[in-house]
Amino acid sequence: MSGRKITFLFGAGASVPFLRGLSTPLITAAYLHDNQRWRDVWSLFNKWRKRRDRASPAHVLDHLNIKEILRLRDDIGSLLAGNRQAGNFEAHIHLLDKATAHLQAHRPGEDFGLDSLLCTLSDPKCRWQRTFKRSNRDGWRYGPFLAREIVCSVVLEHWIASEPERASAIKLHQDFFDGVLGMFEHVHLYSLNYDPLLYEAVKEMQFSSGFRVAGAFDEQRFSVVDSRTLAFVHGHVGFAPDTTGNTLFHLDWMDAQRLRIKAAVDGHVGNWTSKGLDANTMIVTGFDKIHGFARDPYSSYLHSFALDVLDCDCLVLVGVSLGDDHLNAFLRNSLRKGREKAMVVVDLVQPDEVEELLSSVAPTEKMATILSVLRDTFGPDLEKHWQQLAGDLGTMGYGRLSHNTMLFSRGTEEFYKHGLTDDLLGQAA
Repeated sequence: MSGRKITFLFGAGASVPFLRGLSTPLITAAYLHDNQRWRDVWSLFNKWRKRRDRASPAHVLDHLNIKEILRLRDDIGSLLAGNRQAGNFEAHIHLLDKATAHLQAHRPGEDFGLDSLLCTLSDPKCRWQRTFKRSNRDGWRYGPFLAREIVCSVVLEHWIASEPERASAIKLHQDFFDGVLGMFEHVHLYSLNYDPLLYEAVKEMQFSSGFRVAGAFDEQRFSVVDSRTLAFVHGHVGFAPDTTGNTLFHLDWMDAQRLRIKAAVDGHVGNWTSKGLDANTMIVTGFDKIHGFARDPYSSYLHSFALDVLDCDCLVLVGVSLGDDHLNAFLRNSLRKGREKAMVVVDLVQPDEVEELLSSVAPTEKMATILSVLRDTFGPDLEKHWQQLAGDLGTMGYGRLSHNTMLFSRGTEEFYKHGLTDDLLGQAA
């Protein structure tokens, strides 16, 4: 081991094989078309709002009509029709965040955050707001939180449905990480996923996520841990706030959702910025994720990620689409400054994607994104290994993209079964 350090970054593709096909298209379809799911989650918001009002009758009016939030969702869906982001729920939530900020503006020029002022630019009398007659303006602040809980609802549904196969999936993860821990002294895991699978797999392996037992996140606790860390960079279904807005890690996943919804009604989640209300406090999504890193645990996670990808001996990307610019910047810097580190990219790459890559035809979006990060770093070196790549992928399931980067093309499950062997690492080194 001799002090070697490895850093993992897990994307959606790391969970898809084990959670019955949970994926961005599936979440997007539920977000756009499952009205009953919206009504069920909205009813939880409404229940807590009514209970709060009975305890405090003088509270500001903040009703959000379910038909109107569904109408806004559908209007945004029509706006995105034909756009390359139409199949990405994060694009829909991004625009819903913006739209609800406009709908909350009470009058032109009011200091309600910069985003809310745009609606008065072309509509000084805020006539657009008047088309939504059944919701109170203050009620629209629940829209971004409601949208994020729809995503969590889909994740939790698939987590529950995967129970028959869960034990074997967790065992596969544990065997894989047992092997990794035998090879590296320092192991750092960064997950972009909301689901519980990775936590359940390594919870007995002494990884620290910075949370005190039954308590809030402690940045000092996370920063002093050097050998094994686990960070949920974009949030987790177990994240829930206490009454002061601090983030807790709640091990009852369903109850954590109840606590998040109650806190949204009570005003204990959300971060008020000069732009307006930022909802990226428990579940980070949309295209303004970087704003979520203004507070813990995300600021501590991002700081550690920047350090760990820079000085690790091996970097492993598992099922990562590389669609987050704020993370790609750190990856590029890491590769430029540590050109000799070994890197392994794990994804399910179809034969036609490899053929497009080798024939200089424009590669698919997934491969193009991966290559863009590498090309900035390795330049011409990137192509000279490709003639052998197709044969290696066919016989071994992995091949060289650059002098120190291997592509494992058979997906996450096969990668865990294969293991992070010295042979694979040796070829990447």
